[in-house]
Order: sequence, then structure tokens, then C-alpha cells
Amino acid sequence: MLTKDDIRGVSAMIPTPCKEGQGGWQYEDSVDLDETARMVEQLISAGIGSIAANGTTGECAALTLEEKLAFTRTIVEVARGRVPVFAGITTLGTKETVRQMRKFRELGAQGGFVGLPLWQTPTLTNSVKFYADLAEAVPDMALMVYANPLFFKSTFPVEFWAGVGKHCPTVVTCKYVGNLMDPKNMLIDLPASMDAAPHVQFLPIDFAVPMAY
Repeated sequence: MLTKDDIRGVSAMIPTPCKEGQGGWQYEDSVDLDETARMVEQLISAGIGSIAANGTTGECAALTLEEKLAFTRTIVEVARGRVPVFAGITTLGTKETVRQMRKFRELGAQGGFVGLPLWQTPTLTNSVKFYADLAEAVPDMALMVYANPLFFKSTFPVEFWAGVGKHCPTVVTCKYVGNLMDPKNMLIDLPASMDAAPHVQFLPIDFAVPMAY
């Protein structure tokens, strides 16, 4: 299984190409798989370190499961193990997340790119327990935490990462946005979070890389 040391360089959190004129609700096969293959090959050839799909700019909620599976299958087939692939598996609940994790694992995706359930605001305990449950249910699939305060109703404080460090062994990396209201907090939060979860590779979002460095 993937570890922190397998996550290197830039992680591309890719868009989901749509077939021309098929963005409406009535189209059940809307993903352009040819364009997906071209995009993935171009990114890998350019030296990208890993790929994460179906985030909040990749239709984690808008696509059907069948479309997400076809999209991810194409990514995995083109990648051919050259870079880690994290399938987007954000849902409204733990049971559905686990079900989809198992399906994407069968496809060959090495990891899951998972945000907190997009419904009620979670407590800190809820948030840690969610990822701990995923680690228990699918122990052979690495996890990338989608730590974006803007979308997931949490600031992902140091205490969260301390919980991940103790209870979530399959979490190996995260999309780390930090406190959008006060980016300077990253100067304190990021080192403390890294210490709290030493088995996690923190990937700061692009605009925060200079400050993270």
C-alpha cells in the first residue's frame, strides 16, 4: 500500500472532461474518456507526482457512480502504475464512502481522495472517527484527506491531525488549504500538524506553497 514516501512533487487534482453538449441532466454518459486519457498522459509526461480525481472541481457529487468508475478506470489504465492515483470518493455518508472505496480499489486505484460528508457540520470527534472508520473498513487503500475548509465545514485544526496521527493509519497525504481567513496561521498550524501526523505527506494548495515553504 502507498505510504507518505510515495507522495512526491506536485499532485494534479484534475478536472473531469465533459463530452461536447452533454452537460445536461439527461446524459448518463457525459465524461469524455478520450480527452481524459490525453490529459493524464500529458500530465505524467510532464512529471506530475500523483493524480487525484473527482474533487470539488471534478464533479464528486454531480457524476453518477458509473461515470466516476469509467473516468477513474481510464486514469488507472493510462497511468499504468507510473504515479499514484487517488479516486474521488466524497459522499454523504460513511457506508456509501466505504462501498465506493471498495469498487475503486478493485479498479486498481491505489488511494481514495475523500472529503468529510457534505451535510451537517461535523465535530472534531466525528471528523477523526470518519477517517478512522474508512481505515478500518478498507485497510488496503490509502487515503488523501480533502482538507479544504471552504467546502467541508471544518478548519482541520492541529487537533484533527493529532487524531489522524493516532487513529487513521491509512491516511498518507492530504490536500492542505489551511485557514483561508488568515493564511498567516499556516506558519504555526502546518508545522504543528505535520508533527501531529508524521505519517501524512502534507500537500499545500498552489497559492499557499510559498508561505508553506
